[in-house]
Amino acid sequence: MEHGRFTFEGLDAYRVASEALRLAVERREAFRRMPGDLRSQLERALISVVANIAESSGRESAPDRRRHLAIARGSSNEAGALVEIAHMIGALDDASHEELRSRLLRVCVMLTAMMRR
Repeated sequence: MEHGRFTFEGLDAYRVASEALRLAVERREAFRRMPGDLRSQLERALISVVANIAESSGRESAPDRRRHLAIARGSSNEAGALVEIAHMIGALDDASHEELRSRLLRVCVMLTAMMRR
């Protein structure tokens, strides 16, 4: 059986967003110190970024693709704010904060460029 690739697997934005999600999952224990539902909110936002980038690649029309990319960019900004909060309250050390923050910023830049196409 031959295995192909999904279109989204070739997108740098998808790859970087997936890296951010993986980093967050690896640091789940640290996020337990976050108050309320902030940990699950962060995970949901990161999952939304990855899922909406993937969904955008399967859309036929440019406006529909842009809509999903805009949702992904909004979720990336939400995740970025939650990463800042996690750092402020001591749930993330400086290195982990920078790793996640830099990836989310890159995703935002890439999504903005993709939306302009």
